[in-house]
Amino acid sequence: MPRRLLMSLLVLLTSAFVLLAIGAARGQEKAIEAWWLTVTFAPSQTAYESLPVREINLNWVKMSVLGYALLPPEAKPDLGWMRRDGFAFQVDNYFKRPGVADRELCGVFEDRAGHKGRFLLVLEKTGAGAWKVAFLHQEVGEAGFSVFTRKANALYWGTCMQCDEFGRLGLKQGQFSLEAAP
Repeated sequence: MPRRLLMSLLVLLTSAFVLLAIGAARGQEKAIEAWWLTVTFAPSQTAYESLPVREINLNWVKMSVLGYALLPPEAKPDLGWMRRDGFAFQVDNYFKRPGVADRELCGVFEDRAGHKGRFLLVLEKTGAGAWKVAFLHQEVGEAGFSVFTRKANALYWGTCMQCDEFGRLGLKQGQFSLEAAP
């Protein structure tokens, strides 16, 4: 009888260990999953810097400009390296043109039909004038994460901080464009 009891206890302990290992592996998989690939944001602003959302895009009803304060709690461990490595949601005067201020923004939107998505917006102003839309790139789908980073003297916009799927924001002959990264 003691041997049977010992074998039962051994089976029970082995099963418990296996379940614990499976749980730990699942937990590890979740920790490895990047929060920025699944996070969504709720567009809530009807204007930005006194620029009504309808002047940014006639079809939009709401937008939100992304920032560190809007990131979910699971992003907290990453904030240090994000800042250190130059990830930003707003960039001011990147193109350094005399007499023209520019501001590049990452955000999310909702349109009149209820569709959501993410955007890259470039605003410009001269002197004390108001901000005006110089360039807008929008992607309908999830109202998800996007961010800027600087690499090799260029400004890039993307939706994944550890992927090579960034587009290069360019300015040629006064026109902005979003180009595939080289």
